Amino acid sequence: MKKIIFMFLLAGLFSCALQNEIVSISEISIYKCDDRGKGYTTTSAYSAYVRLEELDESQSVTIDSVDCAIVQKIINNSEVSRFRPGKTGLNILFLSLYFNNDRSFHKVILCQNNSFIDYTSKRQYQITSDEDKRLMDSIRKKYNFPMIKW
Repeated sequence: MKKIIFMFLLAGLFSCALQNEIVSISEISIYKCDDRGKGYTTTSAYSAYVRLEELDESQSVTIDSVDCAIVQKIINNSEVSRFRPGKTGLNILFLSLYFNNDRSFHKVILCQNNSFIDYTSKRQYQITSDEDKRLMDSIRKKYNFPMIKW
């Protein structure tokens, strides 16, 4: 009986540790997409993301290291949850983030409701801090993307 209780406690601690994992990002690219004002669901956004990757003429902008550090800070300050299908809103950003933790590029979108959806790790990062929302909006402005209303 004690072993069973210990295993449940250990599993609970392990699941909390996974959610609070600090993310380290070394490179971020933003895909330029001409369908501003179009609404997506998480599934249609993923399909659009795959199309952008496959197109030879698709352009992406690599953001500078200062902005990359800001996005990393914002993601690490966000509330982490499992990815749940739903609507993403209008004017989403299609991002490619290089996570140093698992040494791979992650397919990520920034939704209108100020959340990052990471399709690769199946996680959602909800931006909760007003300061982080302002920082993310300043990055959107800098790279000439429409702002999120919050």
